[in-house]
Amino acid sequence: MPGGFPPDGFPPAAPPDYPGPEGQPVQRGWLLGLVFGGAALLVVAIVLIVAALLSPPAEPHTGLLPAHSDRAEAPAPTPTSLPTRAPDPSSWPRITAGPPPSLDDAEVRVLTLDEKYRMRGEARAKVPQTEAGERYARDFLYLLNDLKFAVQITGSGTPEGEKIADDAEELERKFLAGEDFGVSIKITRGDGSVYESDGANHSRED
Repeated sequence: MPGGFPPDGFPPAAPPDYPGPEGQPVQRGWLLGLVFGGAALLVVAIVLIVAALLSPPAEPHTGLLPAHSDRAEAPAPTPTSLPTRAPDPSSWPRITAGPPPSLDDAEVRVLTLDEKYRMRGEARAKVPQTEAGERYARDFLYLLNDLKFAVQITGSGTPEGEKIADDAEELERKFLAGEDFGVSIKITRGDGSVYESDGANHSRED
C-alpha cells in the first residue's frame, strides 16, 4: 500500500524479542540449541548404557599369562628311549642247595652232613637192612645231631667250632667204614622213653 510502513521492498520486521530479566531481551536460538544439545547427550548416554549391558562379560585374566594368544603351542617333547642291553647270564646269582652261605664254615660243614644223612635218609641206605644195621644208623644220626646243636651254640669263627666240624667229619668216616663209634649213647625221647647204645656196629656180626 503506497505510503505504508515499512516501505515496499524492505524485509518484514522480525517479531519483537521477549523481555528477559532486568528488561534485557532473551535470544530464543541459544535456548533452543541448549535444549537440543542436552537431549542429544542424553540419547548417547542411554545408547552406551544399553551397549554395556548387552555386551558379553570379559573372560577372567589371572595376570600370569595373556588371556588370548595367537601363538601356536609348542608340542610336548618326546621322551628319548635309552638303548637296552641284554642281561649277561654269567652275572646272575647262582642258586645252590644246602645251608645258607652266610653261616660260618664250620657250621656249614656240619649242617651239610646232617642234611645228607638225616634229611635225605642216606644213613639207612648205607647199612644192612637188619635190626643191627638200623641201630647202627640210628646211633650215627643221634651223634651227628648232637654235633649240629653244639656247633650252632659255639658260634662262628671259633676254634671250638672248627673242632666240632672235624669231629663230625671223623664220625662220617667211621660210619662209612663200619667202625665202632667208641662212645656210649643214652637219649631220653620226648615221650619219656630212653634209648641206650654202646656205639658199636653189631651189624657185622649178622
